[in-house]
Amino acid sequence: MTIFQNSAFSGFAGPMNNHCIRAMSSFDGLEHFEPAVEIFANDIQVNAPWGLQRLSQGDGLDSPPRDPSLLANNDFRYTFNGRVGNLGKDVDIYIIDTGINVDHVDFDGRARWGFTVDTETDEQGHGTHVAGTAAGSVWGVAKSANIIAVKVLGTRGTSEDILRGLDYVIKEHEKRSKESNFAGSIGSMSLGSSSRSPIIDRAVAAANNIGIHFSVAAGNESQDACRSSPAAASSFSSVVSVGAINVNDARASFSNFGQCAQVYAPGEGITSTWIGGTKKVNTIDGTSMACPHVTGLMAYMLSQDSSLKTDPAALKEKVLKSAIEIQTDVGRVKVANNGFN
Repeated sequence: MTIFQNSAFSGFAGPMNNHCIRAMSSFDGLEHFEPAVEIFANDIQVNAPWGLQRLSQGDGLDSPPRDPSLLANNDFRYTFNGRVGNLGKDVDIYIIDTGINVDHVDFDGRARWGFTVDTETDEQGHGTHVAGTAAGSVWGVAKSANIIAVKVLGTRGTSEDILRGLDYVIKEHEKRSKESNFAGSIGSMSLGSSSRSPIIDRAVAAANNIGIHFSVAAGNESQDACRSSPAAASSFSSVVSVGAINVNDARASFSNFGQCAQVYAPGEGITSTWIGGTKKVNTIDGTSMACPHVTGLMAYMLSQDSSLKTDPAALKEKVLKSAIEIQTDVGRVKVANNGFN
């Protein structure tokens, strides 16, 4: 037993059985008692990609403007709260995309196939790259999340394929939400249409309304993001639509903007997992690369606060409140941040 007696507080700590705990509840003058909780030091990943450092600090990277050609050196630092094993633990991330190279070493066996419109192969690499940024052990934000491939894009994709993928996600979410080790479902959609699709928007919003969180790409046409789906769904639901910034804290020239780009994240010079082998990586650009930074951030937040599990409105509010503001060519915008600013 350890006794604390000082000018600020008095108390004690030590092992005790249930009988002692019940007896203590009747003590006069005892203001509060609770079980011991485990405390972790803030952790840092060195040699991280620049996007992870930008996500975990308030200011831009050191001494901008920075030469984009140096980004592949990955000499950055990712700061986060707790242990790597808790980053996104028990959160299910559905990568609604071109599939995933599930055997890639960066996924640590956490990636699996869920649904496919054709074969269980990522022929393009896009979905694998997205998955790595969201939850890869080296390249990703939420390094312990579950990663599920939902392949809705093969050589082509249609709104029907998107709906089939969403149908799978909804049914899996309904099953998983009954399990004790469930911390939340996130749909990550680094895809978009050339024009509005009210059916896609309404389907994503409906899934969002039953407790599935969504992070979607704002689009790459340098136009109003509300002209693309599913980004437009973010204007009338708790879907989070993500625009892209570059290493110098400027809006990426291709990134859509406006009301349906509520938060921005790194989207140029992003290195992540790739196809063609179990250790392959590639560096590419797009709001598709910005979106999974926020997907991972959402998983990170879900694993730290169980009250957000099936409350997309509350999680969206937290993502936006934790964001920082920067000035861009389209005005002041919010940049995703994990709170280490």
